[in-house]
Amino acid sequence: FDIRRNRYLVHYDEPPGDDGEVDIWEVDVRRDAAALRNPSLQSQSRFRFLTLPEDTDGDKAQHVSCDSSASSRGVSVRERRFSSWREELRFTALHTPRRRKATIRDHLDEVLFTAFSPCGGMLATCSRDRRTGIYRMDPEGLPQRVAILAHDSTVLRAHWWPEYPHRRLAVSTGGPLETSSAEVWEVEPPTCLLKVPSTPFDIYAAVIRWPVGGGSWALLTGGDRNFFVNGAQELRVWQIDKPAAQEAHLLGRLRLQLGSTSNHCHCPEPAPDCEGSGRIAALTGTGPYQCDAIVLFALPAEHKTEEGREHQVELLVHPLPKRAVLSVKWSRDGRFLIVNTRPHLGGDEEPAHPAPPLSTLIELLVLDANSLDTLSVHGGHYAFTTAEAPFILHTDSWGDSDLLASGGEDRCVHVWHRRHRRQLQRLEGHT
Repeated sequence: FDIRRNRYLVHYDEPPGDDGEVDIWEVDVRRDAAALRNPSLQSQSRFRFLTLPEDTDGDKAQHVSCDSSASSRGVSVRERRFSSWREELRFTALHTPRRRKATIRDHLDEVLFTAFSPCGGMLATCSRDRRTGIYRMDPEGLPQRVAILAHDSTVLRAHWWPEYPHRRLAVSTGGPLETSSAEVWEVEPPTCLLKVPSTPFDIYAAVIRWPVGGGSWALLTGGDRNFFVNGAQELRVWQIDKPAAQEAHLLGRLRLQLGSTSNHCHCPEPAPDCEGSGRIAALTGTGPYQCDAIVLFALPAEHKTEEGREHQVELLVHPLPKRAVLSVKWSRDGRFLIVNTRPHLGGDEEPAHPAPPLSTLIELLVLDANSLDTLSVHGGHYAFTTAEAPFILHTDSWGDSDLLASGGEDRCVHVWHRRHRRQLQRLEGHT
């Protein structure tokens, strides 16, 4: 469909006319004799769309090639505006997964996390078998194994290099009775560039600008065993590029004074580089077993950083009462925070138990990243783990943040339309 022509390009197997043309621009309005006799038929389309076509070669190239396009550089995109409902319907259908494309069977244990590179051309898979799988997407959109990275502990999370070319990966490892660490890898050929301790294990390593405002890329990690002292938590920032024989170089320490919260910050998530503020979102709470708040803080500005210095960080805590917060993630353009939560049971009265009982229903909240207002709530996915140890359930967004997705403990991946607040797909078949 072409907006300017207001016509569809129709391809015929045989030329319908004497000119031999098989590709013809046509309107979908009925103009046959029946429509002339019955004007109500003029509102019906001549076409019957049985299935939507696969992406064109140009669309595939946009998704699978790591180039320096606006999307791979992380340039912020405005809210998409459609000139017709047909255009929006086509956009939504083409960006909504409908069937299984491929199954990767290279791991020997549970896969805990997967991540596509910003350009969509590379895929990383993290597993309890202490290995990270690296795959390149071929022109058909199928994963081809590039490397398997071996680690000393369970692989919890992977964070791709934010800037083109996406050839490096930050990996978080650890777990109960395991050594927790943060690593930076070159994926081709597989080479570990940096490995530092990072405690606790749910402080996921991430690549950030240090300092904010044009600094070099650095690695944000957890602290040492004494990371939480007198109500303050320590995060560390490490230099990534260093001579091979040189020890890891500490650039700075962040001191997070949590105050009234009795829980430390979990799962820090940097805002996209296009957002430019150097903000970090994380989870915290007032109880020892569950998080019930989001905390935001900003990395130090350029004029305030000195090598190895400790920085006091001002925190903005946004409570989400009567619910446990499972995860928080920035949308790719930095406009929204996508938050998975499980409501408390018991009505309006807030339970006094340190681990309030949780509903099996999950509610995905979309928050404005600046005002922290709740813009929409999406449901239909479920969780069954105990209130003392609710599982982390990750989310994602794409299609100019119109499409949202989340896993569930119901072995399904759920897909929603953010603006329409409708569930589009329930992808089954996961183990």
